[in-house]
Amino acid sequence: YQRMQSEYGARLPGAHSDWLSLVFHLGWPAGIAMIWAWGSVALAQANTRWARALQSSLLGIGALSVVHPIVSHARLYGTVLLLLAWWWAEHDAEKESV
Repeated sequence: YQRMQSEYGARLPGAHSDWLSLVFHLGWPAGIAMIWAWGSVALAQANTRWARALQSSLLGIGALSVVHPIVSHARLYGTVLLLLAWWWAEHDAEKESV
């Protein structure tokens, strides 16, 4: 990112979002993997109130990270990891109960 910024200067937008920062630092495959992960949360069927609450929280954080580098902060990153782990546990519990 620093090399690109020095070459292109003001024409290059700042990495003002977690998504752009992810693509700049880890490349397109990592960006595509994260979009797939957030997309799978967005498209999943949430049948319990906890699953719906977790899905809404994760999608809200994902939308906010499009315009701000919020997940870069350790506390929010930890919160996202906790919510994702809880989401997967709820989603697996739903599958087992069916």
